[in-house]
Amino acid sequence: NEAPPTLTQITSDSTTLVWRGRMTAQAKYNSRGETIFWAVDANTKLCPNDKAQSCLQVKPITYDDQGIKIDEGEWTAFKGNIEGYEHNPGHDEILRLQRYKLAADGDTDTKYAYVLDMVIESSVSS
Repeated sequence: NEAPPTLTQITSDSTTLVWRGRMTAQAKYNSRGETIFWAVDANTKLCPNDKAQSCLQVKPITYDDQGIKIDEGEWTAFKGNIEGYEHNPGHDEILRLQRYKLAADGDTDTKYAYVLDMVIESSVSS
């Protein structure tokens, strides 16, 4: 909750550059993330338990060590947030994410934070 670190640099031609740091996801969640892959459908649907909100439609994808797709899961509704990701309703996408387990606060359900690492594939939805 502290202010981000700042570095001020003055170059040889007297130009002043100001650099502001930001916390990495590893530091923020105090753990190493688990790499996962999700396919995200271009179209959202109403959330099953909250008809007033739209949910992303996602399914897990598994790759082998050579990067060849070996399995796809079932489509499910995702109501949460993916840090760094902005959904484009015109594109189907495959995302590489870092998933961080959040500290339990008495709740029995495991909660996660999801952070976009990279868009692996993007195609115009038909």
